[in-house]
Amino acid sequence: MAEGKWDGILNPEGYPPPRAAMMPVCTPPLAISGTPRMRVDVWNEAGELVFGQVQEKWIEIGNTGGGKLEVQVQVPEWLEIAGADLAGSGEPAAFAPHCLKAEAGTELRVCLRPCGPGMERQGEILVESVGEGRTVCIPVRIVPVSEQAVRSPSLALPVSGFDGRDRADGCGKTQDVGGSADICPAVPSEEDGLIAIEADSALGLGENEAFRVIRRLGRSRGNLVEVCSRERADLAGAGKPLAYFFDISRAGSCLLELHRFPSLNSTGRIRIGVSLDGGPVQVMESFSNDEWKGNWKKNVLNNVDRLYLELELAKGGRHRLELHAMDAYFAFSRLVIYTEPRKENNLAGLLSGNCQRLPEEWDTESWCRDFYGDIWLKPRALEYVATEMGDTIVKVGRNVQAEVYGDCIEPVWYLEQGNRIFEEHEGAVRIDAAAALAGSRFAWVTSDLWRHCAGESFGRSGLCLYVRRPELKWEDSAEAPAMHYRFCCEGGSYRLWMLTKFNYIEESAYRIGLDGNMIPRKELYNRGSMFRYEAEQIYQWVPVVRLVVGAGEHVLDVYSMASGMRYDRFYLTRGEELPPMDGGWLYCGRDNFLDVHGGGFLVK
Repeated sequence: MAEGKWDGILNPEGYPPPRAAMMPVCTPPLAISGTPRMRVDVWNEAGELVFGQVQEKWIEIGNTGGGKLEVQVQVPEWLEIAGADLAGSGEPAAFAPHCLKAEAGTELRVCLRPCGPGMERQGEILVESVGEGRTVCIPVRIVPVSEQAVRSPSLALPVSGFDGRDRADGCGKTQDVGGSADICPAVPSEEDGLIAIEADSALGLGENEAFRVIRRLGRSRGNLVEVCSRERADLAGAGKPLAYFFDISRAGSCLLELHRFPSLNSTGRIRIGVSLDGGPVQVMESFSNDEWKGNWKKNVLNNVDRLYLELELAKGGRHRLELHAMDAYFAFSRLVIYTEPRKENNLAGLLSGNCQRLPEEWDTESWCRDFYGDIWLKPRALEYVATEMGDTIVKVGRNVQAEVYGDCIEPVWYLEQGNRIFEEHEGAVRIDAAAALAGSRFAWVTSDLWRHCAGESFGRSGLCLYVRRPELKWEDSAEAPAMHYRFCCEGGSYRLWMLTKFNYIEESAYRIGLDGNMIPRKELYNRGSMFRYEAEQIYQWVPVVRLVVGAGEHVLDVYSMASGMRYDRFYLTRGEELPPMDGGWLYCGRDNFLDVHGGGFLVK
């Protein structure tokens, strides 16, 4: 396309353009042993299960021990077990008690839904671990919601209000959201501490000259609602506001979260007016109107600009929320009203009417084999950064493609490695960052902020360490979370390499110390920052510093000056070779590594 100018533009792992976000984190257990042990998690991390507009929810039952966990689930007669994710069996069951079995380190999801009349009910779900003789009791209740159709002239919605619009139902289908002239759509009500409202559910939207619907451009699902240009509507006040109704059980303060489409307006402002129950208009404004302004970077990564406003509700019951057009092209997809303290999330609640069923189990590997053929994917290429920083946009260093994956390990391997000193072998010391989980005198961490996550090393079975809590940073290394490793070497001049991954510049800060003494920033790679545009979202080996070390025991100190960056491996070498690739990390010495790669690569 365009004489090759667009070649590779849709390659999410290539550069340029900027790489797509890859390799989401997960936290596998470090050890699975002993007798079966039951763990039960309730929907939305709540202490009870409440059914309102969402009529299908589930609980998760996990086996945190070894062996096979046998459990029995008993539910009230007005609740049915719609299905159980039984290690892929997917066999439905509509009776109680129900017997399930979970292998070591696995979990099963038990899907539940009310049956019979939708009246107010209370009861409990009993989950019994047969082998342990332990029972977990989960309170469960049904809260009747308001009538799904409200026959009232003040809430009437003409059929024309829905002309040409549809909304995805969350299961890949679309549904007509129209209605008769005297029936409005379902009035959203409080559930799980929030009220979720689709932008295109406003009354009379199809006849409103100040707003228009852009189909299927909403975040995650559904449609987008946008303020029209000034050529189509007078935004100074002639256009009618959008009206939304919602039900709430109590009076008090609530937090309104609006999901704005992250468009830009570098020469103007991005605002919307908000009024509650006919009260004064308050302004919600985004200051991310251009690149690098406001929360622009976060908005791009999350595909949403979240705007917030405190609402004061004088009483419980039904309320009317109105949005007033102020600036052209302001677009949004959803409103969320939090009635309880907001939990950090990326989905913004559960929308009534959308599909919340568990995904069906099916043989994805066979399907891919039939569709793509019997192919074998090579490991991801590994980036080795050059010692000279250069331009932050231009790609530097070497991209090396491995032909085989490294040998897989169990997480407990790291705990074993962290209980003995790291020794020099053939001129190099190899350290796996997650060995600090051992908490021994040979490998340990300072700060309880450190978490482990799955990594790409050891054939994608390895672990990394990182500070999980987002948007933290430290100016003083004495206060920053650190990893410490005791090693023994022959002495000399060593180059320290680090295998790390960061998502954006704010995460890339680090510091290095040796035996408790900080290395000056001017001696570190890029003065203590891993950042390069072409290095975002990928694991890379970086030569961070040259150390002169005496013979004997020493302690390597690695400080994370900001949260988010993942630390995988460290490589101290007296030579000029690149660190081994994954397949040679455990077994190949430096000389063998050079043979494997046809003489090796020197860092220029």
